Amino acid sequence: MLRNNRTETDALIAMVPPGEADYRGMILEENRSVDSRIGIRVGPGISGVLRGHASQGVERPLWDQGSSLRIHPAEVVRHAWAFIEGHRARGVPCTLKHFPGHGSAVDHSHMDLVDVTPTWSRVELEPYAELIAAGACDAVMTAHVFNRAIDPDFPATLSRAAIDGMLRGELDFDRVVISDDMQMGAVANHYGFEIAIERALLAGIDIIILANNTLYQEDAVSRACTCIRRLLDDGKIDEARIDASCARIARLKGDSV
Repeated sequence: MLRNNRTETDALIAMVPPGEADYRGMILEENRSVDSRIGIRVGPGISGVLRGHASQGVERPLWDQGSSLRIHPAEVVRHAWAFIEGHRARGVPCTLKHFPGHGSAVDHSHMDLVDVTPTWSRVELEPYAELIAAGACDAVMTAHVFNRAIDPDFPATLSRAAIDGMLRGELDFDRVVISDDMQMGAVANHYGFEIAIERALLAGIDIIILANNTLYQEDAVSRACTCIRRLLDDGKIDEARIDASCARIARLKGDSV
């Protein structure tokens, strides 16, 4: 949630479809202002766009509210709250990302594994902790970042210490956890497909993202399903683990009705 502003502002602008109301100027103004009321103004507008797309076949669109609202945790929380309120007013849940913090990274996990061990600090957890405690967090997306202080072996998306230990345990988060794209270089360059799926499930991921655009794999979904079945057959996970994820996802969908 703590990250360079320009990249994420450009990305937010890109999310607004051509022909819709001109939220671009409002978003740019937010990048120059600390007035969190922009979250209330922009939030319902974008939410309306997303809800409109839902009627075209995208059920329960889930909008992540961004990871670069401001540098200081208190400002991140204030702006995030405004944005979340704007979206929730239109029935659109929000995802906080990228846990446990991507803001201190000097490289990009789309390309390869990023080590934030020497740069990460617990201040990056503060917005998550406050928003989760306040009930403002519908879902969390994990980061493909490696942090030896949290887990000496695996990046956060594949780390039980990061997800079950820190996010669910320390921060007491009981809602949906979503992986970042499992085909990004940070994962694909270092772990086999099946191993990555297995590690993500064992770590506590509820929804696995397969963007399938960096390197298209026609059988990606079927391979992932086969991997899950094998884990069940081998006793590495049980049906209760799958049921828990299904219950969290159902709750998320119910909240957006």
